[in-house]
Amino acid sequence: MNPVPLWQVPAGAIPRDSPILADDGGTGLCTFIPLGDRGLGGWDASGSPIPGFPISTSAGVSFRPCSFDSRIHGGMALCHVDDGGRLHLTDLGGDEFPGWPVDLGSRPVTGVSALDLDSDGARELALGTTDGRIHLLDEYGRALQGWPLEPGGRLEWTPSQVTIGSGLGAGVVCALSNASIAVYDI
Repeated sequence: MNPVPLWQVPAGAIPRDSPILADDGGTGLCTFIPLGDRGLGGWDASGSPIPGFPISTSAGVSFRPCSFDSRIHGGMALCHVDDGGRLHLTDLGGDEFPGWPVDLGSRPVTGVSALDLDSDGARELALGTTDGRIHLLDEYGRALQGWPLEPGGRLEWTPSQVTIGSGLGAGVVCALSNASIAVYDI
């Protein structure tokens, strides 16, 4: 193991959550890290800042973003929630897609997960907010029918996807502040 980093650059602030990697479709993997009041930082495969990053919001970004290949928007998408409770969906250059950001009505308590609960290729975006709600939105920023949910306990970790039964469906796994684990389907 080589103890010397492949690259090391100033982040501009202390990272607030874990990074994600996203394939830029050509030169390699980009790294995205929430930097608190500095916004969302982004670096290309060689460690150079991606033009337009950090994406700064007056509210800051403290929770882990997610990335996914969007069939709806035609390429890689980056989703993050700012500390003021607005959910953003951008391309890897930081340009917001039409209809975004979406106001969640409350501050986040988790990062965002990109799920495909109905196996249709389009992503559902899941996260929790301080008002105890679990949000599930489509790639257009619309809440899915019956969502957000109020499960009786605040979401403690970023939601995940789980296969239900013998591959018959998928659900959203949520760890709640009332010391329970819940799985919800759509």
